[in-house]
Amino acid sequence: MAILLSFLVALIAAFGAYIAGKTLMTSATKYQQTFKDSAEHNLAEMFLFIEPQKLFFINIVFLILVFILVLLSGAGVGIALLVAAALGASPPLVYRYLRKRRRFKAVHQLPDALTAIANNMSSGLSLTQALETTIAFEHPPLSQELGLVLRELRIGVPFEETMNNLYQRLPETEVQLVTSAMTVSREIGGNLSETLLQIASTLRKRLQMEGKIRSLTAQGKLQGLVMTGLPIFLVIALNYMQPEAMSYLFTEWYGWATVGVIVVLEAIGYHIIYKIVSIDV
Repeated sequence: MAILLSFLVALIAAFGAYIAGKTLMTSATKYQQTFKDSAEHNLAEMFLFIEPQKLFFINIVFLILVFILVLLSGAGVGIALLVAAALGASPPLVYRYLRKRRRFKAVHQLPDALTAIANNMSSGLSLTQALETTIAFEHPPLSQELGLVLRELRIGVPFEETMNNLYQRLPETEVQLVTSAMTVSREIGGNLSETLLQIASTLRKRLQMEGKIRSLTAQGKLQGLVMTGLPIFLVIALNYMQPEAMSYLFTEWYGWATVGVIVVLEAIGYHIIYKIVSIDV
């Protein structure tokens, strides 16, 4: 009887291990495919042509190193897995940050680029020639976007569609203002160079105002980051000073519940502070 019971237990354990292994392999394959597709799509949008397979390999190596470092710090296997899992799910946030930074830089390049295009058109060049001349002296990312606009115009894409494509790649209010003004000016036959100069002047004043607001609200944003990170550093410090007392926070159910409540409250607090100091112009 004991032998039969042991055999059943071993069989159930083997079946459970098989199911767990199969589920893990399926999840790993799905994660790899999702990572590659997301990397290829998002990086192509930002004109970053990196092989997704190499990027995935770098990502896996980085996650393993982080897991080992957290484990060696004495935080435990559970905390190491949570940190690695959180970093493994972070690429969408990284892509979002890179896109936002790229749009920010492109918008700040717009006034000078519009002024250059307007001056080139005033000297007798067509819009296509003015774009080509401006692109030669402009820097990425705006030069990349204007280069794509120029290629679309050369292959016969309608002007309105080209402007809509530009706005879809750079969905910012400033870009919408530029594309709408250029489309209307081209349809009604106005002086496009004067229109571009006026838009450049308006955008320059708007960006100056936004810069002043960012400088005035920088202290509030920094305070939000400090207040959000303070409990985390406090937990790390107390874990080294009183490891036995802090162990209940990571080994008991009420400790994990407390950690969950802390994380939720931290996220809510940071979101409220960020909303307070974020002012739309």
